Amino acid sequence: MLLGFIYVFMLILFSVSPFLRFKEFQVTHLRWNTAESKVVFYQSGWDKPYRKSSGYAYSDITYTYKIGQRSFTRTEHKAEKLYYPVWESKNRIHKLKSEILQRTEQQIAERKFILLYNPGNLSESKLFISTQPLYLQGSGLYAFAVMIGIILLLATFCIIFTQKK
Repeated sequence: MLLGFIYVFMLILFSVSPFLRFKEFQVTHLRWNTAESKVVFYQSGWDKPYRKSSGYAYSDITYTYKIGQRSFTRTEHKAEKLYYPVWESKNRIHKLKSEILQRTEQQIAERKFILLYNPGNLSESKLFISTQPLYLQGSGLYAFAVMIGIILLLATFCIIFTQKK
C-alpha cells in the first residue's frame, strides 16, 4: 500500500513539473547529448482525450539541429499542454490555443528550450520547450483538481442552503 502511495505521489509530482520530467529523461538517457537547435515552425491544436467534456490546448514544434555535417528536422508533438478543466466553448478553445502559442513563442524567444539527441542514432532527439520547476496547467491533474473543487463547492452550498430552511 505504501508503494502505491509513493507511486501516485511521484506521478503527481512529475506531471506538474517540467523540470523533473527533463531531469528524469536525462537520468534515464545518460548518453544523450545536448545540441544547438532552431525552431522553424510551431502551431497549436486542441485535444479532447477519451471523449470527455474538457480538453487541452497543445503546441507542436518543428525544429532543426546539426550534428557534424548532418542536419535533421524533427517535430515534437504536444511539446507543451495547457489544460482547461471545465466544459469548453469554441471561443474558449480559440483563446486557449492562442495562449499556448504565446507561451510557446515566449519560450522560443527566450531560448529556454533544450534539445537532447542520441549519439548512437543522430536522428533520434527530444525537445523540452520548458524546464520550469512548476507548471500546474500543463498537467491533467490540474483539470481534475479544479473539477473536484467545483463539485465540493457546489456540495457545500447545497448543504448550507438546505440547513437554513
